[in-house]
Formats: sequence, structure tokens, C-alpha cells
Amino acid sequence: MNDNYGNVYLINVAANSIALIGTDAGQRGDYTAPDFSTGTLLMDFSTQVERLSCGAGCGIGAAPIQPTTGVPEPGSFALFGAGIIGYGMLRRRSNLV
Repeated sequence: MNDNYGNVYLINVAANSIALIGTDAGQRGDYTAPDFSTGTLLMDFSTQVERLSCGAGCGIGAAPIQPTTGVPEPGSFALFGAGIIGYGMLRRRSNLV
């Protein structure tokens, strides 16, 4: 939540709490919105524009970012398999000549 006194608050409905997460020393906050492409909060004050992030493994305006497990996608396996088959066919063809 952005008030008209340059303060930005995080409202946690589940915990029934409010926390001050940003301030611009009394400057009026004109605009606050989540940036879904970067997981940050865009804040436009009368004197500056800022981005606020909530840290690693967290996203503002989006679901929390899950750590990667390192499991390849099926497309990677298919590409690898096609490469192996192509290499085998090329080798077989060069042995026949």
C-alpha cells in the first residue's frame, strides 16, 4: 500500500500485519505497481523512481520463485537424441564409401 506521505507498506492478510517497507522522507508517492516481468515493485515519487525487490526466492506481484532442480526438459532429450542419430547416420554413411 502506498500512502500520500511517501511511505510504502506491506500488508500481510494471513498474518494480520502491516510493515513499513519503503519511505521517501515525506515526499508524496505518486505511483506504485508490481512489475511482473522482474518481480519488483515500481515506485514513483515526486523526486525519484525506485524499484523495490524482496530478495532471493521471492517475487512481488507473482508467485515465489522456486529453485531449479536441474532436470532437463523433454525437448533437450529429443535434441540430444536427434544429434546422436544424425552422428550415427553420418558415420555409417562415411564407412560405406
